[in-house]
Amino acid sequence: MVESGLKATHPRIAVLHELTKDEHPSAEQLHEKIREQNPSISLGSVHRILEKLVEANLAYRVATRSGTKRYDANLEPHSHIYSVNTEEIQDYHDPKLNELIRDYFDKKQVGNFKITDIKLQINGEKADPDQQVTIL
Repeated sequence: MVESGLKATHPRIAVLHELTKDEHPSAEQLHEKIREQNPSISLGSVHRILEKLVEANLAYRVATRSGTKRYDANLEPHSHIYSVNTEEIQDYHDPKLNELIRDYFDKKQVGNFKITDIKLQINGEKADPDQQVTIL
């Protein structure tokens, strides 16, 4: 946290700690969990801390169709599978997919543009909302 220019305060550490444990939580979900250990933290504080973490590149927002801001602290290259009917977000790791995208852009000769990062979100619906998405 300090390397990114943020002071390592107790509330920031608590938010980042919970964010790394959970799968793409909203500010409200994080607030509920953090209040168990720190009842004085407000939802507004959690929102502000999340925005600071995003600005410092320690987390990023994940889009949902409902507009709810969800967050991810997994900074390793990965994509997301988003189920629009259940609002579940699952990490999808496939380095070959990123390589295909980079190769595609190289072949298309997109001028004056260099890919620095790929954030891909694949939206779809779970056929059976009670079952997990399986990735083979």
